[in-house]
Amino acid sequence: MAFFRTDFALLFLTAMGSSQQNGYVKDKILKRLTAETRYEDYNWCEFIIECLRKCKKKWRPSDPKCCWVGPLTVLTLLYVDCTQQPACNTGVGVRALHYWTKDLLTRRQDYEIANGGFGRGRVKPLSEAPAENGGAEQASIVDEWLQELAALRSKIEKTLSDRLNLDPDNEDHRRLKRKYLEVLDVLPCLPDEGLETFEEGDMLNRTAGGSSSPPSALAGN
Repeated sequence: MAFFRTDFALLFLTAMGSSQQNGYVKDKILKRLTAETRYEDYNWCEFIIECLRKCKKKWRPSDPKCCWVGPLTVLTLLYVDCTQQPACNTGVGVRALHYWTKDLLTRRQDYEIANGGFGRGRVKPLSEAPAENGGAEQASIVDEWLQELAALRSKIEKTLSDRLNLDPDNEDHRRLKRKYLEVLDVLPCLPDEGLETFEEGDMLNRTAGGSSSPPSALAGN
């Protein structure tokens, strides 16, 4: 357990803190880490901010041999959270750490690259009040996800149906069918009032007594 804690701490200090110019971890820190080290007593937020300050002072952006070795993950999160683009912005009232996922960051990056280059977002004014339609923006994102989910469901069912029709006794195909139906039968992790607001026939509408989603094309296979 002690080795795991030390390895994880070294990984965290490198990924979220800073590394060396050659990309190697700062293994000198190992001399200060022992089995008795109380990691919970460290001020990790202050540590990351201090890394930002020190790395900024040493960084020479005009020198191609001087790489940025500071907490790039934190800077990326700060950038997407504090700037705006027509697509992929942090929802109003949503914490950045809870909102941004790898897929959303990739979508934001692809959008910016396709529209002039990454890093050109409009900085949000500090006094900017939350937009009244902030909820609408999040609803639009969820609506897009639902459309993608519906398309994926259709693709899965068509593929499995074709395979089962060609070879109904194939155990792999039958196993995938069972797994797929089990996934559809899982109740969503949503508040009860959220379920009550879904319209009848919605694919994700579930109740304790059953599902009101359209029956899967595989159900009868």
